[in-house]
Amino acid sequence: CKLATGQYGCCPIPKAVCCSDGKHCCPENTQCDVSSGKCKRGDELSMDWFAKLPALRSKNVVCPDGQSECKSGQTCCKLASGNYGCCPIPKAVCCSDMKHCCPENTKCDVSSGKCTRGDGLIVDWFEKMPLAVRSRGQGEASSVMCPDGASECEDGQTCCLLASGKYGCCPIQDAVCCSDHVHCCPQGTKCNIQEKKCIGKPAANLGVISMDMIQIQGKGQEKSHPELLLKLPTENVECPDGQSECKTGQTCCKTAAGNYGCCPLPKAVCCSDMKHCCPEGTTCDVSSGKCNRGNTYVMDWMDKQPAVVRAGSVMCPDGQHECKDGQTCCKLASGQWGCCPIPKAVCCNDGKHCCPENTKCEVSQGKCTRGTGLVSDWFEKLPALKRPGLVEMIKKDNTIVCPDQKTSCPDKNTCCKNKEGKFGCCAYNNAVCCKSGTYCCPKGYICDTLPEICRMPEAKEAWKNTANRFIQNILRRKVQEQP
Repeated sequence: CKLATGQYGCCPIPKAVCCSDGKHCCPENTQCDVSSGKCKRGDELSMDWFAKLPALRSKNVVCPDGQSECKSGQTCCKLASGNYGCCPIPKAVCCSDMKHCCPENTKCDVSSGKCTRGDGLIVDWFEKMPLAVRSRGQGEASSVMCPDGASECEDGQTCCLLASGKYGCCPIQDAVCCSDHVHCCPQGTKCNIQEKKCIGKPAANLGVISMDMIQIQGKGQEKSHPELLLKLPTENVECPDGQSECKTGQTCCKTAAGNYGCCPLPKAVCCSDMKHCCPEGTTCDVSSGKCNRGNTYVMDWMDKQPAVVRAGSVMCPDGQHECKDGQTCCKLASGQWGCCPIPKAVCCNDGKHCCPENTKCEVSQGKCTRGTGLVSDWFEKLPALKRPGLVEMIKKDNTIVCPDQKTSCPDKNTCCKNKEGKFGCCAYNNAVCCKSGTYCCPKGYICDTLPEICRMPEAKEAWKNTANRFIQNILRRKVQEQP
């Protein structure tokens, strides 16, 4: 929780509500009443609020058996089984029923299931977490081993069997795995598959609830997470107005002006501010300008781009393959060219995947990362399209008819669009047409824009050499207008 100083402090209870005074906090599902210094709930529960503590480096709490441990800010309490469980608050009172615990300076009233204090304070008691975390080596992360002995989920999650027969991870502890092998529900509730709801009374004593089911995250066994890779349509995306379209791999989103804009992600969530969008499976947090998945921050949201009428294509360095506009050419493991479905992408060295601009490929995790914050699923490359052949355009008199069916070029030339969008002729066979429409380059070369020269794909810095630049300027040819 943020302190009044702007730094972060720690509220000694999990999933707390941070109060606006920058000093205190309240339990989940309560509200801060700053005027009275209390935490209140709709059912008239009223309790003292908690003071925030300065944030410290995490240090686990070792239980009396010397073998188990709880997270920092928790209390070790013995369970009926004789093992240790973790009470989710510090310096807690462990109740005699071996299942529950109460805050410091209160007493357990087992008959009513409440925590009481001499001054009349009555609050719901807390349930212990069934198993304390086993102590591990320094720097080693805690995890939950799944029944197959090969898969594991993060600490605080639950292993659930997926329809594929592999294990996935439900993002809550001691969850109920639903029979559809896709969803899960909190402990103490039942899955209503038909309505996709969790029905019943959860273990946290919140009363009878009806809530949406939680999606099982498919990250139990295989690190590459193939079920999370995004497949894309091969055609441009037509917007609902029937007049605008977005590039392949983008999503149409309405703007404040009533027109359509393009979110640079496939199957994106359009945010209610009419300006931004978030990845599939996340929600827009308009107040913070973030994209969240559940209660977890995933990434910054993205700006929409204006929708276009028609989109062109991106020429790959070999001059023989192309990707749709808004995609990036990346080499596949086969040595052929493929298309990453996002612009200015980072091509991963596994020859299969790619990541957004300014991120790094974490091949071992199957993720795209930036610094220590952003973590997102990576994208799968798609095969590049072969450029349309020119043989079928050759007429009897050995001239090439351009795609507009009006312009013709001499044999062994290439039709290229000029600045005006009309077709002209490049004096190279199977040439690479430069985007400016002024020049073209030989097959296998790349058109650099600044300066506009022809270079080999691997010679990125060659233009800095005067002699090389002279040669590269000679290689480029002007696109000649035709009558």
